[in-house]
Amino acid sequence: MKKLNIGLLGGTFDPPHFGHLYISTKAIKTIGLDCIWWVVAKQNPLKEQSSSMINRVNLAKGISKFSNKIHVIDIEKAVKKSYSYNTVVLLKQKFPHINFIWIMGSDNLTSIHKWYRWQEFCKIVPIAIFERSKLYKEIKCPFVSCFSSFYVRDPKLLLDGPPSWSIIRMKVNPISSSMIRLLTY
Repeated sequence: MKKLNIGLLGGTFDPPHFGHLYISTKAIKTIGLDCIWWVVAKQNPLKEQSSSMINRVNLAKGISKFSNKIHVIDIEKAVKKSYSYNTVVLLKQKFPHINFIWIMGSDNLTSIHKWYRWQEFCKIVPIAIFERSKLYKEIKCPFVSCFSSFYVRDPKLLLDGPPSWSIIRMKVNPISSSMIRLLTY
């Protein structure tokens, strides 16, 4: 039986927007994923308080309806702390028949070394990094230094398992949740 290949796009989605949809559809095509699960975090430990979890999940479900391959999952209430490491460990335990690939924007490269158990996290799940800006400062970060030998040029090789990571170059979509919050408040 073929293992499913599912991308995990984690974040606070505060608010969710079409940039999330853009990255997700690009990941499905570029990596060869069966689908993407949007993992709406209760709270990003590195950011200020997020808005209502229920509202963020409902808004994410509304946007995800534009693709039948994107599903919003509400797994975060099952983890004690909203850490990506805890979420991936739980998902891998619950779904051992699935190959998970973590999906993130390149803007996260400058802070991933601050994530809870970041080195262990990078060893348990392949990471697809989508270009969000010019990569100058991101390339000189602790993550790249530590995991440079696990870089794969072809994103489809992420399906072979961790540890591996790849940068997917694409037309940069400047929209961000932070920008939307600034414009609406």
